[in-house]
Amino acid sequence: MVLFYSLHLDVAVPQRKEQGTVVVLSEMWKGFAAVAKNRKVLITSMTDAAKMIANGALMAFLPLYGVSAGLNPGEVGLLFSVQACTSFFSKPVMGRVSDRVGRRPLIMLGLLICAGTFVCIPHVSMFPVLLLLSTGFGFGEAVVSSSSSALVADSSEFKTLGAGMGMQGTIMDIGHASGPLLAGLLIANLSYPMAFAVIAGIQLAAAGVFWVTMKRMETLPS
Repeated sequence: MVLFYSLHLDVAVPQRKEQGTVVVLSEMWKGFAAVAKNRKVLITSMTDAAKMIANGALMAFLPLYGVSAGLNPGEVGLLFSVQACTSFFSKPVMGRVSDRVGRRPLIMLGLLICAGTFVCIPHVSMFPVLLLLSTGFGFGEAVVSSSSSALVADSSEFKTLGAGMGMQGTIMDIGHASGPLLAGLLIANLSYPMAFAVIAGIQLAAAGVFWVTMKRMETLPS
């Protein structure tokens, strides 16, 4: 009798685990489907991805460019430290600003700052100027990130808020991962200035699409 119950439990537990996995996957799909229909979440996430393409490209190729421009490894490391610190300390402040001013103007402003500083980097070899550009890019990142995350939260229903934030994170990661690959292909076939100009153009295009799409959505009947 004991043996029968032991065998029964051994069979039943995997079934319950399998059913639990099916339920989790089903809920994940429902969340994805709900968020995929939310155009505000998708377009906002794509603008964030455009910013992250530049971020990934900068992380991969700024050290190479800096060394080729005559900077030592310590100076190259300082460029990243200043960029990260600027973004870190600016995000809380710009988050509060976005609460007062609105999300969309700041997303546009941040993308313009990122594109403007990014395209200038391969035209500069002086360390102080590169330091200033890295600071500007870090600030632009903070402006975009703090406002885009808030806009995604504003655009998601309470029950799909987690799914919306997850979708944003996934699209951002895709942009971040594709940045070094895209920059590498462009630099290999063109040059640093041309490659950085193309990626800056992607940010400007994303800003334009974001603005036009959000304006059109305002005119649609609710």
